Amino acid sequence: MNPGKIPIIMAAIAIVVMPLAVRAQQISPNPNNGNITVDGHGAFNDSKPFNNKHIIEIEDTGTLTNDSGGWLDNYGKVNIDPGGTLKNSGTLDNSGTLKNSGSVNGSGLYNGQGGVVNNYSGATLKNSGALNNSGVLKNSGAISGTGTYTQTAGQTTDNGSLSQKSVNIKGGTLSGDGTITGNVNIGSEAKVEPGSSSTTGKLTINGNLTSKGDYTFKIGGKHGCGYYDMLQINGNAYFSGGSIDIDFMNSYKAVAGDCWDFLLAGSITGWNTLSFNVTGLGKGLGWEIERTAKGEELLIKSSSGGAETPIPSTVFLLAAGLAGLIGVKKLCFG
Repeated sequence: MNPGKIPIIMAAIAIVVMPLAVRAQQISPNPNNGNITVDGHGAFNDSKPFNNKHIIEIEDTGTLTNDSGGWLDNYGKVNIDPGGTLKNSGTLDNSGTLKNSGSVNGSGLYNGQGGVVNNYSGATLKNSGALNNSGVLKNSGAISGTGTYTQTAGQTTDNGSLSQKSVNIKGGTLSGDGTITGNVNIGSEAKVEPGSSSTTGKLTINGNLTSKGDYTFKIGGKHGCGYYDMLQINGNAYFSGGSIDIDFMNSYKAVAGDCWDFLLAGSITGWNTLSFNVTGLGKGLGWEIERTAKGEELLIKSSSGGAETPIPSTVFLLAAGLAGLIGVKKLCFG
């Protein structure tokens, strides 16, 4: 085989003539009828999908680039060897198995700015190396393995299961109503939002949370988990700065005595380093965030003023003691 640059038309012919093992510097955007091995630099750059139903093997010296405008649609297997690299700036749809072992000398799986990775329901992304995101990654299937997941910008939406040695969200947004297993680090430039920007959801972390970032919780009702956001941490939570924003949505009107358990954890440290904001309450109502045995709870109280008012904890404790006398009923949802 010519070790130099092979024209696209030559690669296309090679795929048809030698379907079991093709080694090429460039790969034509034609249907994959056999296995492909990348040991140099291969690229997809056509807006028509390259449908992989067999095996793409990216060897230790190989780099496969899915360029902006490219579309890799995987129904088979994509294997990234320890020194191999897959760079995505286009669309990468995974309905099969994507296995990344790249972890040395900057190798691994990179979803860059403008890139979109869809890991669909029933699909598996196995990462034992370095998985890096600065684009959009949407997971409705399973991301598993002992590797590291790092996001510097963009968005991760986890509506399935994501299990890694560590999950580092340095920037961008983490959202969804799925499960994350592993220790999670939230940087000062990052934001966490259970559910989505318009729908509520419950995001679960099976591990410890260390955070400097910002959080948004939405409340749209009081009847079951489907009406408000919740972050459940089956571990310990450590905060050192950041903010908590709680927004009442869909014209829902809370009343005095309503409360929601919105953040649950085994233990919480650094809660006093956070800033808090609640929007969407009616006139004459205030709010208090109270520590419970399960975590943190938002409580709605009557206030003397006409604006949304955070009630100091000392006032809240006195009012709570008199609740039976003034007829305020405490209704908690969690």
